Amino acid sequence: MLAANIAAGFNAAGRDMKALAAAGQIAYFAGQNPPAGWLRANGAALARDHYAELYSLLGSAFGDGDGVNTFNLPAVSAPAGLMACIRAGGLAAQSPRSVEVHAFQPSTGEYLGVRLADISPNEPGDVLLLPPFSTTTPPPAAGAHQAAVFDSGQWRLVPDYRAARLWSTATAVKVTAQLGQSLADLGATDLPPPFFGVWDGQAWQVDEAARAAADAAAALPEFRYLDDSTRRNALIQQAQQDARQMLLLAYAARKPLEVVALAGAATQAELDLLAAWKRYCNALAKLSQQPGYPATIAWPVPPA
Repeated sequence: MLAANIAAGFNAAGRDMKALAAAGQIAYFAGQNPPAGWLRANGAALARDHYAELYSLLGSAFGDGDGVNTFNLPAVSAPAGLMACIRAGGLAAQSPRSVEVHAFQPSTGEYLGVRLADISPNEPGDVLLLPPFSTTTPPPAAGAHQAAVFDSGQWRLVPDYRAARLWSTATAVKVTAQLGQSLADLGATDLPPPFFGVWDGQAWQVDEAARAAADAAAALPEFRYLDDSTRRNALIQQAQQDARQMLLLAYAARKPLEVVALAGAATQAELDLLAAWKRYCNALAKLSQQPGYPATIAWPVPPA
């Protein structure tokens, strides 16, 4: 009995505090609906005429309300399990009813999930206080590798391979997708490539010439006992080491030309030679993009 009386006392005190709070005050509550006289602080647009006391405090400081007919509530985040509410003022006798709406990401329109919005307690009829970046229209069901996006007032389904493991069909290296990019946009597939794989438009095939070249390289003493994966990694390491050495020599050759070019004293022949060295360095930096890399490499020729 004592415990019940204490609990009842706390509940009564809570009701009194909710009722005595000043308009515009922010507080956190548990449950599905705000208490009577409170609204969710979720950025929703309100009619100025029906919330005059709250407008006198907030003005048009939040959101896109025009300040003539509408104004916006602040959008306040809340700890898990609670909702941030704002005291609306007035003497509302009942808690506002809530309905489910569908939220979307502001910049991409990607569907974020269901949230609750209030039905205005100060207006006749079921006037929904819709938060920004949300709609009452449910999104279509997204299939595999799809996402629902709200665009120009309606939902549409777009490709979504962001969580998928993808490989470029041109280079067989891993690539990542952005929301809305299809496999065709990326030139990619979700089929993992084999070693020395080349894409034939439908599936991966083994490049036998590249494999044979790798096998020939594997006959060298340092590669003889390596499996396919280790052999490929060893070839890549060797290619990178050779490319670094060539780049060091190239940078040494470029340095005098860059000095005179920076001073504005270079002849046209020197400028042309400098440009040729830069193209050579760029080609060395892109060796891994060659189809046969690392088994077969078309090494660029340094300028004469």
